[in-house]
Amino acid sequence: MLRILRPLLALTLLAFLLIGCQSRPTLSGVTVTPSTISPNADGRDDLASIQYTIGQTAVLTTSFIGPDGQQHIWRRDERRSPGDYNALFNGIIDGRMLPDGAYTWRLAATPTEGGPPTQAEGPLTIQGADLSRPDITEFSVFPSEFTPNQDGINDRITVSYV
Repeated sequence: MLRILRPLLALTLLAFLLIGCQSRPTLSGVTVTPSTISPNADGRDDLASIQYTIGQTAVLTTSFIGPDGQQHIWRRDERRSPGDYNALFNGIIDGRMLPDGAYTWRLAATPTEGGPPTQAEGPLTIQGADLSRPDITEFSVFPSEFTPNQDGINDRITVSYV
């Protein structure tokens, strides 16, 4: 009986090792929801959830291509270890809200250990975006010296603005 089980056990172990050694895709399971966002701070569809899985260590670039063909890079060459990820996109790139329009989101992952890059893309519409920047006036911070060392003196600040 033991004579039969040993080869069977060895074959089973070998099968598990071969399955474990198979290369996983660099980038997979990419979803962006909802497909239309209205980043106007009304609490409804202000953000797009970008979910994806990294199968092997890679650098990832996330960008949005506008209706005019211009590429807006949101995240450039960020190192990612294998795992599941979720990022929230609010329509702002480089401190500015993207204008309304039909965009193409693009995720491009390049394995750090070599190999071809993997890319995924799809549609994202921005509508009703609030492009105006807020006017902040009468900005003040008190006290002017801040020492958060828990001694009860100047551990907190007050920020005021209109």
